[in-house]
Amino acid sequence: MLLPARVADFVPKGHLARAIKEVVFKLDMGEIEKKYHKLGQKSYAPQLLLGILIYGYATGIRSGRKLAKACESDIVFMYLANMFQPDFRTINDFRKNNVELFKGYFLQVLLICKELGMVRVGTIAIDGTKTRANASSKRSKTKEEYEKWKEQLKKEVNQMVCQAEEIERKEDAEHGDEDGGELPESIRKKEVLIAKIEEIIKTMNDDETVNLTDGDAKFIKDKGEIKPNYSGMIAVTEEGLITATTVITSAYEGEELMKLVLETEKYTSDTVEQVLADAAYGTYNNYEALHNAEKTAYIPDQTVANEKKKKYRDKPEEEKGYKKSKFQYVKETDSYSCPTGEQLIVTGKSSEGGRKYIVYKCNACQNCPVKHLCTTSENRQIKREVREHLKEEVLARLRTKEGERIYAKRGWMVETKFGHFKHNLNYHMFSLRSLKKVTGEFDLICMANNLTKLFQWKTKMALCVA
Repeated sequence: MLLPARVADFVPKGHLARAIKEVVFKLDMGEIEKKYHKLGQKSYAPQLLLGILIYGYATGIRSGRKLAKACESDIVFMYLANMFQPDFRTINDFRKNNVELFKGYFLQVLLICKELGMVRVGTIAIDGTKTRANASSKRSKTKEEYEKWKEQLKKEVNQMVCQAEEIERKEDAEHGDEDGGELPESIRKKEVLIAKIEEIIKTMNDDETVNLTDGDAKFIKDKGEIKPNYSGMIAVTEEGLITATTVITSAYEGEELMKLVLETEKYTSDTVEQVLADAAYGTYNNYEALHNAEKTAYIPDQTVANEKKKKYRDKPEEEKGYKKSKFQYVKETDSYSCPTGEQLIVTGKSSEGGRKYIVYKCNACQNCPVKHLCTTSENRQIKREVREHLKEEVLARLRTKEGERIYAKRGWMVETKFGHFKHNLNYHMFSLRSLKKVTGEFDLICMANNLTKLFQWKTKMALCVA
């Protein structure tokens, strides 16, 4: 070549990096630029660093060191960085110091997608996934356990100090007044650890378990293992765009459903008509909230979900027993009909855990030939939540062919997202620590998803035009 080629010439016209760079330079970076100081060495443009991060997250590269290395040797990253070579500290600090702004950039990207006509939120699917916190399980302890650990560390430090003093006496005898060095590094590290434990203890309750590395991470069960995890949730459209996100430190995701529905409507200025979710979201509160908001729910409850499992279907009838789902509610007489045709009538009311129930009892259990399958009490009783009719409406809808067809969308709308994140991009653990930073990282992952979808949409439109 007589003249050096431009690095952009080596990036294909239909490449994802071009779409990312085009969009990122349209984003308002004013909040980040306010943090830059006029004095000192010139800073990298925030668009370049954000573009590097987004493309890295879209392709499964999150490590600051790997991203920095890619800016030196990978033609696509060199194109995104405009041939600059930010080091790994610069990349990591940019991500760490701006996590609270990533939600805003996620929304700006979503708005661009909406302006292009990509967003239709008539039907959304909602789900969550447990993702490992960047913290060891061994560092999660109760207040009492931290107290014991602190005392053990103090004993070890005292022993090490005594050993160090003995060594110093021997060295003094050999070398006189020459410098014997500073406090050993091993002792200094233990003293720093003791100070950190003492700070954690001050903030803890007696029955609380806190992780020393990431104080926000909680023990959450995932696939049979209980480890420090976060639970990240998303709302997804039929086009595969993520419209709302949230991260919590609890295993109970159901309480976040309406938050994601309302945020989707707020961010897209559109109306959600149908909500698809699995049995984890099948609560009376959600059925009631969706009914009051005039949204059509396709959400099974946990009992129905369990009964659909092959493990349950293969059980003998004697082991299954007569669960509540086998009893038919008769609206006209406000009673239940048992599998043998006997009637359960209203006998009173009760309340439990803030819920109100109507109690139904059967008076013909004594001579029933299948009583052993039904109850060990004198009479079978059933408690009906006062909002039970809302759940029954949803379950009846799910049992129709149309309901089954609509609910089947949930799998490819939302579950494939988490499959892609974890199995294709290897996002099994967050890189950052603390709920605030993890939330920002999760928004970055979801923003990368939406930019990938935007790129795919533009490619499809270009093919259609051609």
